Amino acid sequence: MSEKKTFSIDYTSRDFASIKQELVDHAKRYYPTTFQDFNEAGFGSLMLDTVSYIGDILSFYVDYQANESFVDTASEFQNLVSLGNQTGFKLQQNASSHGIATLFVLIPANSSATGPDPRYIPILKNGTALTSHSGARFTLDEDVNFIDGDTVVARVDATTGAPTYFAIKNYGAVSSGELTNTTIEVGKYQKYRTIKVNDANITEIVSMIDSDGHQYYEVDYLSQNIVMKSSPNRDPDTMASVREVLKPLVVPRRFTTKVSDTGITIQFGTGAEEGTNDRPLDPSSVAMKMYGKKYISDVEMDPSKFLQSDSLGVSPSNTQLTVTYRRNTKTDTNISANTLTTVSIPSLEFADVTNLDLAKVKEIRSSLEATNAEPIVGSIRNNDIEDLRKRVMNVFSNQRRAVTLDDYETISYSMPYKFGALKRVKAIQNPNPRRGNLSIAVIAESADTTLTPANSVLKDNLKTWLDKSRMVSDVVEIVDAKVINFGIDFTVVGDLSKDSSIILQNCITELTLWLHTKPDIGENFYITDVYKTLKDVIGVIDVVDVNVKVKNGGSYSPTTFDIPTNLSADGRAVLMPRNAIYEIKYPNIDIKGTVR
Repeated sequence: MSEKKTFSIDYTSRDFASIKQELVDHAKRYYPTTFQDFNEAGFGSLMLDTVSYIGDILSFYVDYQANESFVDTASEFQNLVSLGNQTGFKLQQNASSHGIATLFVLIPANSSATGPDPRYIPILKNGTALTSHSGARFTLDEDVNFIDGDTVVARVDATTGAPTYFAIKNYGAVSSGELTNTTIEVGKYQKYRTIKVNDANITEIVSMIDSDGHQYYEVDYLSQNIVMKSSPNRDPDTMASVREVLKPLVVPRRFTTKVSDTGITIQFGTGAEEGTNDRPLDPSSVAMKMYGKKYISDVEMDPSKFLQSDSLGVSPSNTQLTVTYRRNTKTDTNISANTLTTVSIPSLEFADVTNLDLAKVKEIRSSLEATNAEPIVGSIRNNDIEDLRKRVMNVFSNQRRAVTLDDYETISYSMPYKFGALKRVKAIQNPNPRRGNLSIAVIAESADTTLTPANSVLKDNLKTWLDKSRMVSDVVEIVDAKVINFGIDFTVVGDLSKDSSIILQNCITELTLWLHTKPDIGENFYITDVYKTLKDVIGVIDVVDVNVKVKNGGSYSPTTFDIPTNLSADGRAVLMPRNAIYEIKYPNIDIKGTVR
């Protein structure tokens, strides 16, 4: 009996050329007399090309699937988001910007002309809409009582000189976007019900109420059944300094959200309405026992477990849900200082409007003006895959507590976008212990995507957000990262057969693309990377010189910086301070070059 023929196959051939060459060698080695059609124009060559083509495609997809299965090699944004979801990462989109609005109103003088008439001093209500120069919409986040504001004389009688109107100035917190609502019909009971709100501009769910008046609350995860809720402080002795009181609230009706490019998906638990138990547990019994031992076990307090239920919340059924949400109508909601100008839809409340002159009330309403003394920031563009990769890799080890410096950075980036977003965050061990053992350097993004300091509201939100996760012994200080603006001058040798102006423009374009991703705070500027980027430009034969200089004054950052002093020993990099970040603010102006 003849032996079965065996073939030697090389499994390392993965591209078209190598696969075809292996097929040709295989045919010549094992079929020397039956297959001799190796002519490039022959049918045999066509068959070899077809098999090689299929093998190349299959190899590509095998490599693609392997790469997209790991966080450190995935190249598709959505695939990276899916991998992050498996480790607890939650992608946030449509960030809101936050800031302080300065509000002005004219009030008629009282009968003695000694001050404004208190009957006509209004409260500007939460939810009032404001508009900027660029058309960006903002919403007032709190009631503004003008009776507490600063008063100056605005108008006087031309004959007597007595004041007739007073201007009152006060301040209020504002957020970008506008409030809207939608109604969703819910049918029979369903476990883990999901509903979709199709609005790509959603920033956050503000409230959800069913037709019976029950309110549903958003939580981080469905097993969490307690949230912190604020309510007005009614104590006359403390209400002047503390306007809101924070209290824990048990929430059997709750939901989680997942944001996508087309809207937001809301998911509920498995509990039915008739099985709802709203009675909170006694705190002494709210413990998570450690099973598996026959002796008395230690217990660990679970602060999110305050209901005797494992249904992960109530799933609504046979009702109508009214969902109120905030949406941003513009792609970029950051605005510069003094560009918030119009109170477009004022909502005023007077103590006793029935006994007031309606003409004066109308005049007061039309006199409302607004501005912003500092930029309103907090919105960022969230499409940089390398930024996303770093945050996904850090979130798993973080586990919702801040122990290491990386933990503080990860938690800062995970702050819900409804409180604003930071472009870059750097946790630094503070060399001055008297100011706290930890400094968090932060920087935000302006309306034109350049770096700008975070405003006071954004930093206060970050501090509050970090308080829930930081170590008890850690004293955290939020500081502004220093921005150092650079300019680049370069000289290259170009190919004489090509247009030098096109070569120069290509060099500037490639450098602009390379600098598109903002560096981390404290990241060094490597001059060698500029050389490498320029050498890869088509038409560039050699890079003669690269000169980096500091740009300040005018619209640039006022930070002073001496490059020669901070140059590395080998001259390859500009060493940045730990709390500073470099930026090429205007690439078309700050990057200049010469082609020889």
